[in-house]
Amino acid sequence: MIKETDIIIVGGGMVGLVLALALVKNNFRVIVVENKTPSLDFVAEQPIARVSAINLNAIRILQNVGLWEKLSVVTKSSLQRLVVWDGIGAGRIEFDAKDLGVQQLGSIVQNREVIKQAWQLLLQHEYCEILCDHPVLFSQQNDKVQLELSEGIVLRAHLCVGADGANSWVREQMHITLRERSYQQHAIIAVVTTQMSHQHTGWQAFLPTGPLAVLPLSDVHQCAIVWSNTQARAQALLAMSNNEFECELNNAFGLPLGEIKFHRDRQSFPLAMRHAEKYVQGNLVLVGDAAHTIHPLAGQGVNLGFLDAACLFDCLWQAKQKNQPIAAQKILRRYERWRKGDTAEMILTMRLLNDLFSSESAFTVQLRSLGFNAVDRLTPLKKCFMHFATDKKSDLPSLASELRQHCNRGSELGS
Repeated sequence: MIKETDIIIVGGGMVGLVLALALVKNNFRVIVVENKTPSLDFVAEQPIARVSAINLNAIRILQNVGLWEKLSVVTKSSLQRLVVWDGIGAGRIEFDAKDLGVQQLGSIVQNREVIKQAWQLLLQHEYCEILCDHPVLFSQQNDKVQLELSEGIVLRAHLCVGADGANSWVREQMHITLRERSYQQHAIIAVVTTQMSHQHTGWQAFLPTGPLAVLPLSDVHQCAIVWSNTQARAQALLAMSNNEFECELNNAFGLPLGEIKFHRDRQSFPLAMRHAEKYVQGNLVLVGDAAHTIHPLAGQGVNLGFLDAACLFDCLWQAKQKNQPIAAQKILRRYERWRKGDTAEMILTMRLLNDLFSSESAFTVQLRSLGFNAVDRLTPLKKCFMHFATDKKSDLPSLASELRQHCNRGSELGS
């Protein structure tokens, strides 16, 4: 069986599904290929550790594709303040949404809820088809790309988007160089309960073994933690009893939230930087983790991915408005130029921050403390850091730059 469409998206994670929503709402025909059907019958009230800290740009993107309002209120939590300190120094800095004149710096959302609601919206849309399968063979047919799936279905489209994660199959077909650097760390994630209210505040301690973030969930006494450690240390923490783990966690974090208790979902995964040398090759293009992965210390990974999706959408929409081929190299190269520089800058920043805060040198610790405290006292400089953290840029794609009543408002998008 052969299926023809405009765009194939390989990968049904958050970034791929958000891109699909933006496209189908603007009359692009899309086939999403995802080898795993997501769980759609989970209990939303049950907190999970797999969450993302999304900034204001990402929230606007989710709003503009009609997804934000679909997310259950118990699966997202407003992030109004951020408190960061040096675990072995005296440096401390606080960021407050009020300093920017906004209600929140961002939000903590459950990944599975974003996927569930996006999946359900796409299943109802006439311009989208979702195939639970995986590609096994890629070929170029004149000006189209052709994918053969494991169950024999053949897909043909003008463009194929790789949104299939860090171990991307689409990226492999592009035969491009991938720059990789292990951080020599593993992140432990879990849901915890806190003695005191989290106050809709994100808390982060920079420790010699890696940063420890405590992120607010919808219940004011529940948080998700992301604790970066050396591999050996992470394995030891996973092997501990709940009481032993709680003791280690409280010793590392201190008591700004009172005593912390382990609740559920203790897991671990390795941390590595990856950056594709090219995002575009012929009729293939990469977005999200397929193009780049970074350290989670600033929570920017999925935000970069959502901006990829929004920028690619703008480029494709402009091509469609001008009756240009959507896979024309000048169209796709514009997307690559738009995103690659910003991503490289973010990757370098995360690497420098991680290296800086991993040092136990007395001089470096003192320098960090002076820097933290200086930024905390100087309001203009502090606002600059907050703008960076919330990714406030002048060249934002249309889906991130302003709120719209509808996503498909003709030439307004991408103009």
